[in-house]
Amino acid sequence: MAKLDDLPQELKDLILCAAPDIATLKCLAHSSPFFHGAYANRREDIFLTVLSTEITPDILHEARFVARATSIERGSSWFSNVKQLLADYDKGIDELFPLNITSTETIYISRFLPALHNVTLAFFQMTLSHHPLTGEKMHPPSPDRFEIRRIQRSILRIEIFNILFSERKYSPSYRPNWESPCEELGNLFLSRFELWEVEEMVCTRDFFYRQYDVVFRGCSVELRNWFALNEYCEEDPGDSIENAVARTKEKDFIDYREMSERLLSLGFEFLWEVLNDYSKYQEFPLLEEAFFYGEFQTPPNFLSDTLAIFFSLRDMQIMQDSEFRKTVLDSEYTGKEKPNLAWLWSVQQWNPAFDGGNYVSYCERRDCLRSWGYAMWDSSRLESLGIMNCKIQDMQPHGPKAMQGPLLTDDPQENES
Repeated sequence: MAKLDDLPQELKDLILCAAPDIATLKCLAHSSPFFHGAYANRREDIFLTVLSTEITPDILHEARFVARATSIERGSSWFSNVKQLLADYDKGIDELFPLNITSTETIYISRFLPALHNVTLAFFQMTLSHHPLTGEKMHPPSPDRFEIRRIQRSILRIEIFNILFSERKYSPSYRPNWESPCEELGNLFLSRFELWEVEEMVCTRDFFYRQYDVVFRGCSVELRNWFALNEYCEEDPGDSIENAVARTKEKDFIDYREMSERLLSLGFEFLWEVLNDYSKYQEFPLLEEAFFYGEFQTPPNFLSDTLAIFFSLRDMQIMQDSEFRKTVLDSEYTGKEKPNLAWLWSVQQWNPAFDGGNYVSYCERRDCLRSWGYAMWDSSRLESLGIMNCKIQDMQPHGPKAMQGPLLTDDPQENES
């Protein structure tokens, strides 16, 4: 290290800038007083250079707007500030990017990057630990940079949505008096993305639900006790803990949906904190803390309902509007990015004459596809899985949705149909 300390300032800068990630940069910067001094002299430039190496420019763009969304305050100017933020988001990456990212934004991003990387890996491991069709255990190749980009942008877009739109109470005064809030939120936020990009978000939302389902089952005893304590009315002389236990013995799917939505609104960093192997003993305390953070109820007009209404309206258009259907099913895409082949394969099988039963069957199969993140994977991986040789209407229930069985958030009547 003594010889490295003797290097000229310019070479020390180059060594620091060549760090592959922020964690390595921090190790280098603290490896000696001389390297720390070199880092301190050009901290912002070096930090941004390494950050731009660790994640691609388009993911850095998404991450930047996660940071910017946190600065929007709830109040009379909330809606105009949200619209301005989204307008800036739509401008994309200009010639000054990433030089126009502030030091505050880079520091904020660097703090959540470890969680982003770990949740990305958890998504890959959960969705593809078994072959989607056969159920056989797999050890698939690591995701490539395009697959990582799809996963991470969906995580970060959900995070932006969480920060901007999840609320602690119903109908806050500063929000517009929308007749159909979920539809309006879809128009405001989801409509700016390509359809396959919204499909990526649905796959990620499904992943979050499945992870929390595992946690709920692992903490079932503690949860039941917590339900009972919150149900018990101390002011009611006729009530008792025993009665409260009886009333909450069977929490139904709506309750678990509320729990999942509440936790989903806390973002991917909270999910990783819960899933982290080193904090498993803290799982229930973490959940309990989250429940007390705000009223334990579904954040109004939140992500799952917004996604569901967005897709129901889109599905209706596909079935009823021939011009829209032609646009969606057209395989010639001229934008900067073509859709994932599995998504294109799935929508090209839409039958414009779907009757109700066939539509329900198609939606069930689509839910199976989403459970293994089909919209994230490259063509080479899809071909190796043999997916592209199938027809959706011929596919049996498959993927984690079929292998893991119903979630606590699933409507039992839908599972029986």
